[in-house]
Amino acid sequence: MRRAVLLAALLVLGATRAEAAQQASCTQCPGNVCYGPQTLSWPPDNPVWQLSWLRPCESSGTNGSGLEIRDVYYNGHLVLKRAHIPMLNVEYLQTSCGCNCYRDWEYQQSYFLADNIVTQNLYAAPDQPAITVCDAGGGSDLCSTGEPNCFNGVSIESYADPLVLTTEFEAGWYRYTMRWKFYLDGRIQPIFGFSAVSASCISCTHKHHAYWRLDFDVDTAGQNLVTEGPDPAQGGRPGPKPRIVTLTNETERNVTYPGISWTVANSSTKRGYRLVPGAETALPADSFSEGDLWALAYHANELDDGHGLGNCPVNFAPWLNNESLNGDVVLWYRTGWLHVGGDLADCEPVGPTLYPIGDWSP
Repeated sequence: MRRAVLLAALLVLGATRAEAAQQASCTQCPGNVCYGPQTLSWPPDNPVWQLSWLRPCESSGTNGSGLEIRDVYYNGHLVLKRAHIPMLNVEYLQTSCGCNCYRDWEYQQSYFLADNIVTQNLYAAPDQPAITVCDAGGGSDLCSTGEPNCFNGVSIESYADPLVLTTEFEAGWYRYTMRWKFYLDGRIQPIFGFSAVSASCISCTHKHHAYWRLDFDVDTAGQNLVTEGPDPAQGGRPGPKPRIVTLTNETERNVTYPGISWTVANSSTKRGYRLVPGAETALPADSFSEGDLWALAYHANELDDGHGLGNCPVNFAPWLNNESLNGDVVLWYRTGWLHVGGDLADCEPVGPTLYPIGDWSP
């Protein structure tokens, strides 16, 4: 029954915004077949969430951007115009094997396990949790294309709570997993996993850096403000508390104390979302990764830094030109993980949690 209702809630639609033309060519998709953005409402009987999604091979950006979501509404209120990972880097700390750093691609879909495959290469509506390479412990591919439940696309798991979208993609010997979780209470959890199959450079200790692009339009593209301050959930922390500050102009920020968070809120409706860092804080920013968060004014041509494969360091400098953050804003947030050379089983899923603030009732 759950599968049938979910099928009824999925429709093939055209692009919802003019900038959708920036998505990757469907030549990266199996059979060169395009499906375009897929819409989804959940729960089906009394929807709380409405959104569109694109599988990795149709995602936007110079090198793709994984499982991309667009036009995300919670209880009828707009939250995000678009969210994805347009930049993904590997930074090698040991270069004896001939590796230095690399910009990876995010459009080559990889097979993982999911039952109730509706359309191969597009989506499945499994009754059991999808199993990616990270869920299996990492280190090797799970299946070949001829096996049952061997799926290539986006898995959509519709539980009582939450809704879970899952995909897996590959770049050379690396295998990446990406999930979006949407909860009835308004929380959003974007989750990324880093794994690999056995290869020469994997023997070198390296860091992964994935840069989430969160294009917030809380209620509207205008009137959005960005603040930085302690997460209220950490209120019991002893000692003086950092004050909450409004970030008035474009800026680069780091995780500088436990419990730091950033909020995008509509100055008129007072609704907003707070970004709380996750386990990735175990990997501090360095000169290669540059920072942890960038608050920028929205520009349609700032989808990624334009670097091709192999041109690895990110370059936010052209975008940091002191523009006002009172209006249409975008947060970039870095998620990363350290892999000790040869440890193929370390596939920690990491990412921030987005919490609603204010009155989001229908």
